[in-house]
Amino acid sequence: MPTSDREHLDYQRRYYARPERVRSRMAPVRSRYVLRHMERLLDRLDLAPGARVVELGAGMGRFSLLLAERGYRVTAVDLSLELLDALRDEDLRRFGERRIETVCGDAAEVARLAPGPYDGALGLFFLHHLPSVAAVARGAAGVLRPGARAAFCEPNAWNPAFYAQVLFTPGMTWRGDGGIARMRPGVLRPAFESAGFTDVAIDRYGLFPPALGNRPAFARLEEGVERLRSLEPILAFQIVSGTYRGA
Repeated sequence: MPTSDREHLDYQRRYYARPERVRSRMAPVRSRYVLRHMERLLDRLDLAPGARVVELGAGMGRFSLLLAERGYRVTAVDLSLELLDALRDEDLRRFGERRIETVCGDAAEVARLAPGPYDGALGLFFLHHLPSVAAVARGAAGVLRPGARAAFCEPNAWNPAFYAQVLFTPGMTWRGDGGIARMRPGVLRPAFESAGFTDVAIDRYGLFPPALGNRPAFARLEEGVERLRSLEPILAFQIVSGTYRGA
């Protein structure tokens, strides 16, 4: 791994070890905002009941726990041991047993850290923190069975609200979240296609952050805006997905 990439990952590990980020923005919650992202991902993954899935960049388990509740066999991978410790504590508290396997390490090396085969790979608001999307796409491909799908939810690089959020939100930094600017079709699509994924698609949706998106009135407005095709390029969120065709 190049020294610059290692330094980037070390910074990200420290960035997410700060208590204010962990407690306020990553703690497991059940809300319309969170569930909507999960439903969008599951629509793209098309998993059978009881499927074995790997979540990359799982953090404190906000989405891993929801997957486990639905009966999927989950392996949660994250760079931060502190975040995974919090996930394990919540896993035990919620289920009375540990249902989620946790693995600490670089998602690009998931094939070595958590060998498959898996029936699906996913990540939420994770790719933009990494030095190389292509490396993670190759890592995901290396643990999927042929015909399995991967899906990743990310900010839309063309939505200006995210840059304002980084600028004005205490605790956020351009070094930590500036990778949003790379979340463009011209970066995402080639990265997944070169890793062996076919039918690579980018689907955009949503408009509001959690503080607004969880309110019924804004939720209805959001659904109306999504029907305006002219606004599709700047909708807030996007899911890049594809089918791994096999080596």
